[in-house]
Amino acid sequence: TINREVGKQGKLALYNEVFGYFLDIKYVWANPGHSMIIPYDDMQTGPEFASGLSKLGFTHAYLATRDLSRDQRELLALALQGKPVPADVAASMDSNLDRKWFRLQCDAIASRSLVPIPLPEGAPGLLLKNQSK
Repeated sequence: TINREVGKQGKLALYNEVFGYFLDIKYVWANPGHSMIIPYDDMQTGPEFASGLSKLGFTHAYLATRDLSRDQRELLALALQGKPVPADVAASMDSNLDRKWFRLQCDAIASRSLVPIPLPEGAPGLLLKNQSK
């Protein structure tokens, strides 16, 4: 499903997942620490995050959700309802790149800059299409 949705012309940013060897598409392990090609320090909003990914050629992102904390699951649920990360929580997350990327991704989902693509029931993550050009 991911191979088909992303396609040979697409490029996938993988978050919290290292299963890329199963994919037949271009991908990058995108979490800080795995890769520093994404300038998280320079990004402040969800749309900036999506635009930054787009400028690097990323058409999609995949977020593995199986190991998210309860707090992260709550923030993601809010994002899927169109609600950004609350300002006080965002401020605390932004001081650590290992947390900032998740806040940026949630805000990109809330702003519809990254839009979920349905995966089979029980899939351990979210496939997101980058709407930024």
